[in-house]
Amino acid sequence: MNVLEISNGIKISNPSNEEIKRYINSFSEEKYEFIILKRDEQTFIQTALADSGKFIVEYRLGGNNNHYTSKGTIDIEKVVKVFEGFANKTSNWRNKVDWEKIDLYEPIKTYKRLNLIGYIPLLFFLAMAIAMKLFDVNFNYWTNKILLSQWEFMFLCLNIGLLLQYPYSLHDFKYNKRILDSYAKLLQIINIFGTPVLTIVMLIYFIKVFAL
Repeated sequence: MNVLEISNGIKISNPSNEEIKRYINSFSEEKYEFIILKRDEQTFIQTALADSGKFIVEYRLGGNNNHYTSKGTIDIEKVVKVFEGFANKTSNWRNKVDWEKIDLYEPIKTYKRLNLIGYIPLLFFLAMAIAMKLFDVNFNYWTNKILLSQWEFMFLCLNIGLLLQYPYSLHDFKYNKRILDSYAKLLQIINIFGTPVLTIVMLIYFIKVFAL
């Protein structure tokens, strides 16, 4: 089943060619951020308006290693044609536009590993916070051995965890921002903009502490 999704929240199951054409033609007038037509989460075609007034189109057929974008921008008539071809599963819809592959597959494996490793210091932060709050545990005896208070160690864990997850968040937000739900997008934005701020604050703090 095909689903046409518009950035304003409209969703149409199995849209007709006329519906596809109508929504794409009203892109500029309605100030949509994107239009995406998908069969599933890993098989879709999507478009967004470029600064030139023309369109960028991307499609994915089955995963990160099969993700393509249009070479440069294309006019609205071609956007309509490739969307209709994708919807109707015509054999030559990709021939209407010049495409180039986006290499998402190799980097994403590294980013995912870093993302998973990042959970370790984050779990340290969470476990310490729970132990201190619920059981009044004092970790200063252990953290003082590395010249840190328990609070300094906790926030260092938090910062390291977020930094390890930062590349994956940035990559995911960049390439999947049109299909992320609002909650996931909010978390990505908090990570992307909050992590550098936290890192700078932590660096300034530790420089001041150890400089004294």
